[in-house]
Amino acid sequence: MGSASVAIVACSEKPPKEAEFFANADTCQRAHAAPICHEAAAAAQIAFAREAPRFNASRDCEVELGFNNCVPTFRNLATGGNHWGPQEMGYLLANIHAGERFNQPVYRGYNNSAVVPYRGKYFHVGSFAGREPGSPFRPAEEVVEVARGGFGSTAAQQANASGGG
Repeated sequence: MGSASVAIVACSEKPPKEAEFFANADTCQRAHAAPICHEAAAAAQIAFAREAPRFNASRDCEVELGFNNCVPTFRNLATGGNHWGPQEMGYLLANIHAGERFNQPVYRGYNNSAVVPYRGKYFHVGSFAGREPGSPFRPAEEVVEVARGGFGSTAAQQANASGGG
C-alpha cells in the first residue's frame, strides 16, 4: 500500500493542510526516510493511547463506530473487564514547518470512514475500501468535523456525503 494525500482545510484548530495516510511504518518508508516513519508511527501510537475514545461495553462502542469496528483496548481495573475503542488503521503524517511534524492516528469509524483526532476534536478525512487494517485509503473531498460521541449517525451522514461507506 502506498500513501494517499488528504487535503485538509488550513486553520489553527484543524489538522495541517496536506497529510499522507500510511498503514504502518513500512508503507511510509516507500515515501520517506525510515527514522521519520518510525518516529511518526510511535507518535501516533502515543496519541492513540491518549486520545482514542473508550467505551465500557463493546455494544456501546459499536453504536458510535459501527458494527465490528471496535477492539478491546485495555483492562478496566474498576470493573475487571475491557474497555473498547476504535480500530487503529494507520496514521497521517505531514510536515507542519521546519522540524515539526503532524503525526496522528487514523481510526475506523462508521461505514468504513476514516477519523482523525486533533486538538480535542475529530475529523472525517476519508474512507477505507475494506474492514481489515491496511485496507486501501480514499481521501475525502472535504474534511468535516465529527462531534465526539457522534461517530455513529453523524459520521455516517458525513461519510455518505463525501462518498465514503
